[in-house]
Amino acid sequence: MAIRIGSFNIKDFGQSSLGKKDMDTIASIIRNYHYDVVAIQEISDKYAMMVLLEAVSGQRVENLMDAYQRTNGYDDAGYYKNEDLGSFNINSRVNDSFGFRASARAGRWEGRWAKPVSKSNASAEGYAFIWNRERIRLTRNNDGEEFEPRIADNKEVDRLARPPFIGRFTPVNSSYEIRLIDTHIAFQKSKNDDTNLSDINIRIQELSILTQWVFKKFDNMVFDYSGHDRNARYMPWYTFLLGDYNLNLGHGESQSARIPDSLRDQEIVIARGKRMRLMTFNEGLTTLKKRPSDIERLKVWMASDAPEIHLANNFDHFTIDVNKFLDQDVAVPAHGVMPAYQCFNNNGDDTKYDIYRDRVSDHLPIYMDIDLRKRA
Repeated sequence: MAIRIGSFNIKDFGQSSLGKKDMDTIASIIRNYHYDVVAIQEISDKYAMMVLLEAVSGQRVENLMDAYQRTNGYDDAGYYKNEDLGSFNINSRVNDSFGFRASARAGRWEGRWAKPVSKSNASAEGYAFIWNRERIRLTRNNDGEEFEPRIADNKEVDRLARPPFIGRFTPVNSSYEIRLIDTHIAFQKSKNDDTNLSDINIRIQELSILTQWVFKKFDNMVFDYSGHDRNARYMPWYTFLLGDYNLNLGHGESQSARIPDSLRDQEIVIARGKRMRLMTFNEGLTTLKKRPSDIERLKVWMASDAPEIHLANNFDHFTIDVNKFLDQDVAVPAHGVMPAYQCFNNNGDDTKYDIYRDRVSDHLPIYMDIDLRKRA
């Protein structure tokens, strides 16, 4: 069974901006592009997450984490004392977290949202995973408990403006696991950053930490990331770093904001005689330009429907260990950019790109298709 994973920066998606967003179109993008699980960036509060999941599922959703409000504090390890919560837990790098599921018995959609503690001068923002329960589920241990998505919480993420959101998923009727690291590299460095590094070099430094430390640690673990569950069920796994890197891999307007070749394709030793080969994918343009104010440029803008006139950078990517696929004679997953602006038509003085940017996001969603039946 092929599984489609995606990444989508929905741009300032929160309770205060819901009135400006075209919820039906955003929901249809997740449904109609057949995502099995999508990692989302810039979803700023749990209310917006609830509204989004209701739009995607077409029904009311139930709050899975009401039990949070009934706990009596934390134990010495930092977990909620209420044992009924199972693997629901928090850590020192989480401001807030929530989970929702379509309430009807036949409901297909489920999601988790978390806001990390941010060291950046930008807002902490939030992350989410939304998935189709008919196709994919949270990974369970041998006791049937689910491994809950959580904000990465290890010493290496201290240097990241926004720690990433990590999740473990298992396709239905399969025996392998998909591990996702949902990330949004901060566009500007923190105000309290006293290094002489530029904003771009800070982004490159964060990508280096994400690949060489966070990816490596998450990919190599067997037990639950928090270490408190010793009943994990061993399965083959494939790890994906995905999200808004704010760095170009291919062509783009910000030619200086490029992923160095040393990070685009890098080997990392994980054991004697064993190496990861981490490669970053997607050279398609994913961000939309602002409407130009210059009259001559605006004429070109209105006269041309070509994507290269309206798109700016390819900031959204996937990073995978290609050795994991090739060693098992599995084809490296196909990937690309969804032309979601095609959900709209040109309307008077507004192009479909303008309308998409105003009502949906300044980013296009990306996808990667995993099919273990395809041979390398």
